Amino acid sequence: MFITPSDLNSNLSGYIILDIRDPQLFAEGHISGAINLQSSELMTVVKSEGSSNVVLISQNGQSSSYYGGLLRLDGLSNVYVLKFGMAGWNDHFADEWKFNSGDSSFSGYIRFNNLNYDKGPYTYLPELDLGSSGDIKQKIEARIQNLLTEKFEDGEPYSTTSQITASAGDVFRITFYNDVDSTFNDQYIICYDTLFTYSADLHDALVKMHAPHAVLYTYYRDLKTIYYLQTIPTDKKVILYSRSGHQSAFATAYLRLLGYTNVRSML
Repeated sequence: MFITPSDLNSNLSGYIILDIRDPQLFAEGHISGAINLQSSELMTVVKSEGSSNVVLISQNGQSSSYYGGLLRLDGLSNVYVLKFGMAGWNDHFADEWKFNSGDSSFSGYIRFNNLNYDKGPYTYLPELDLGSSGDIKQKIEARIQNLLTEKFEDGEPYSTTSQITASAGDVFRITFYNDVDSTFNDQYIICYDTLFTYSADLHDALVKMHAPHAVLYTYYRDLKTIYYLQTIPTDKKVILYSRSGHQSAFATAYLRLLGYTNVRSML
């Protein structure tokens, strides 16, 4: 699903390049030949290109991972996402990725810990009303198109108004949890990554590995089964994070398609 900037640069003629950033950012600089459009237009445009390979471009790769995930879930396997977006393509757009790179003074880091948190108790899966017209494929495609119209804002770190993204402040704000015990209020934090990312046992045990109360859901595995989907609460705000935000953005698209409308991806 992902393509690196170097691979794209070496084969620009092999892809239809769709840039979903705001027009003002597109005007500030874009890849030669790129088409600027709204996320709501993606399905129509991608289908009009037939079997041609399409690559989605966003500010830092997170929103394109969300929308690209939705298109992939619709069966459009010719859709790719530029890894790290324009921030990975040109240094002019890379400031937000540099913002906290290796910055141990970021206050949220000191709240990381090495405690292993259990997945939530089993609960009901969300219910979906797909309407009465059309076959199941048409109904799902209509839902995907509706999700494509939602605004996923890459935004500056820790400052977003999007209803499908979350800031670091949402995860680390003291009012949401107690560091000492397991009490937790209205949020469910998911580390959507690997055991290597989550567990200190595989690193230096003194290195704090994950956010307080973050539960590990191994990507490309745990969300495939109802067994683990039933541990995701429908009565709390669910926030997913991953190393780059790409994986959590895709998982957010997948879960929202399944009816988890309270799920957000952390920038």
